[in-house]
Amino acid sequence: MMIGNKVCFFQTIDSTNTFMKQHISDYKHGDMLCARIQTAGRGRRDRTWVSTDGNLHTSFLLDTTIQEYQPFEVVMRSSIAVVQMLQQFDVDAMIKYPNDIIVKRHKIAGMLIEKVDNYIIVGLGVNVSFGNTDMYQFHPSSILLETGRFVDYRDVLSSFIDAFNALASSSHEDITQRYKEYSYVIDKYVHIDGQEVLVKDITSAGELLVERDDNTIITLTPNEVSLSNQYE
Repeated sequence: MMIGNKVCFFQTIDSTNTFMKQHISDYKHGDMLCARIQTAGRGRRDRTWVSTDGNLHTSFLLDTTIQEYQPFEVVMRSSIAVVQMLQQFDVDAMIKYPNDIIVKRHKIAGMLIEKVDNYIIVGLGVNVSFGNTDMYQFHPSSILLETGRFVDYRDVLSSFIDAFNALASSSHEDITQRYKEYSYVIDKYVHIDGQEVLVKDITSAGELLVERDDNTIITLTPNEVSLSNQYE
């Protein structure tokens, strides 16, 4: 599952995921595209992803006919790679289920995973140079805010590629264990559908196991869960 042999750079684009979907025949397994600015960036649940110059906006293509990928394993590998990439810039981050990356409850990166026929497109946004976040509802963070250092988004991209490719030989079991080690929500109480529940575990298939007040365990999928209350 190697990526980054080919990277196409754009000045301005509507959405890296949208563009890759529209021109999917022009790209091969592992190819990436990157834009300085997105005019219509997207996140999970059709949320808007604020995209400004200096941050990282990128997408890459995985071909499931070359190697079979389960979508949540792609989520896990990508999330781990972002956390480990941020460590290279002295930022200690964690994973908010399923695929947001946070620092002290402030979002610093997010992903959008989309399946198109035999392909999986992974869109990634990393806040690199956000300086003033007071205008945003959940006050996101950035590498600049966490370290006081200006970093080139292309260096962030290069570090992510290295971190992702370094996981290529890791087994599914190892990836699942690392994902859980970086999890922000395991052993925490969260609100789901107006009810406070305790997160007990995350399965290798991406299911969230939570315990209700009556001690019963229920299983939830990523599409059933929104944990925006975990942001500050």
